[in-house]
Amino acid sequence: MCSLDKSYMGNRIYPKQLIKLDELQGNENAFCTKLFETLKNDVDVSDIAIEQRCADYRTVVYGDWNNDFLRYHFGDDGFWISVRMYPGIIADYEFSPLFRAQANKRQLHWRASIEPNEIGKLHDALVRSCKAFFGGPDCKKQKSSTDAELPKRRMTMRIKELAETSSDLTEVLKDRYTLLSQRDVILAGSNYHPASEKLRDGSVLTCVHEKDNPYDADAVALFDMNQEIVGYLPKNNKSKNAVLKAVDSGMPVKAVVINNGTDGGTRRKRKRIHLALVCREPNK
Repeated sequence: MCSLDKSYMGNRIYPKQLIKLDELQGNENAFCTKLFETLKNDVDVSDIAIEQRCADYRTVVYGDWNNDFLRYHFGDDGFWISVRMYPGIIADYEFSPLFRAQANKRQLHWRASIEPNEIGKLHDALVRSCKAFFGGPDCKKQKSSTDAELPKRRMTMRIKELAETSSDLTEVLKDRYTLLSQRDVILAGSNYHPASEKLRDGSVLTCVHEKDNPYDADAVALFDMNQEIVGYLPKNNKSKNAVLKAVDSGMPVKAVVINNGTDGGTRRKRKRIHLALVCREPNK
């Protein structure tokens, strides 16, 4: 446990706030003991302190009074734990099932979906959170998932998460599929096709080359599972040529809805449906 004479603590921590490990009872004692065991090989646990800053939860700090990398609560209403998330950590855990309990990913602390005896599952996130306060790559600001485009790695994580609740997507992923685009694609023309209103995160669409389209011979239409058109790939999208090449060669190309959001920046709110384009890998 952290001692009060640590220079970095100064007068910011008061004796009445500090909680000693041997003062904790039952499940809380077991949880904190396992927490220290989880971290001891990567951080100096003598620089960790447990505090009672408010009545609702305990705060765990590392190396500085402001570095509250962990919060937890034991009570009659159950248990919860939250981890302080930095930009670099968010990039790796935004779609992780470990943080499914956290609905608002804009908050500084994220609730984890674990039981007290599963604290080891958060080892990587906890160690990185401890150290990120003092600098390093995890402190660097990165694009949020609410931006118009998502990096390829995060698209892959999002698809895996959605597959857990979408039977249609699970069926598609039975075969080996590869991403056709480095970034996500915004569905074009969805406002003109009522069927697009039924789309949800995890919906699977089929790409079809409309060779007889009077406006664009290279138009790629997207159809839902009921064979209703929901929109098109944007005319100048960088991935369009790859989609056309695959479709025309007989390879099925699917579009997965990864974010069925709304853009409120205009006078009339309009849907901005983000897609990930996937193509079945040819048999070797």
